[in-house]
Amino acid sequence: MLTIAAIITWITTAGKFLKQTGGDSAIEEGAKSVFSWLKGKFTRPSEQSKIEEVETDPDNEDMIKKLTQLLEDLQADDEQKFMEINEKIKDFEKLVGDKMPATAESINKNINSNIISRATIYGSVTQGNTYNTGKKDT
Repeated sequence: MLTIAAIITWITTAGKFLKQTGGDSAIEEGAKSVFSWLKGKFTRPSEQSKIEEVETDPDNEDMIKKLTQLLEDLQADDEQKFMEINEKIKDFEKLVGDKMPATAESINKNINSNIISRATIYGSVTQGNTYNTGKKDT
């Protein structure tokens, strides 16, 4: 199963592919399909606006955070729908991997390095840190 961070990365990647001109038409259709599917599953106006904003401006950090929260809530509230999103994103990931293997590999390396960074930070925090005071947190 993909992490929420991975799902967000692939969703923002889909948005970036839509902003490109002259790209692979199959990938563009795949990206459109991701957003169309999301809009079909998240039907409240507040949900729609978050999805549309990331679709049109995939670098908008504020909307990415809101979309992340939307997915975190979904994961907690509706595991079936969350699994459906996982499958949709995996399909898009495979399409990009088939058409642009170097791009897909780069995206996945970025996702993996972010996961490792978060795990390292989390481990430091849970084991106590000495970053600010020189004293171990208890």
